[in-house]
Amino acid sequence: MTDWLIAFDEGLVQRLRFCTVCGSAPAQRWAIWEDTPQNMAYTLCARCHDTDPQRHSVRAVMQQRYGTD
Repeated sequence: MTDWLIAFDEGLVQRLRFCTVCGSAPAQRWAIWEDTPQNMAYTLCARCHDTDPQRHSVRAVMQQRYGTD
């Protein structure tokens, strides 16, 4: 069973303040990445959210950070 508690807590408490992809813009949306052993919350600014609807950039960042698909 996968633990969602930490990922939801990060999103709801808004610990992640900047975009996961570009790293500089303020986060406006958050979601949960499920392709790691533990679910991870990530955030996106409006520009990164709108320009990459398939989340290829998020996948690349998560693979680089955590080494998983």
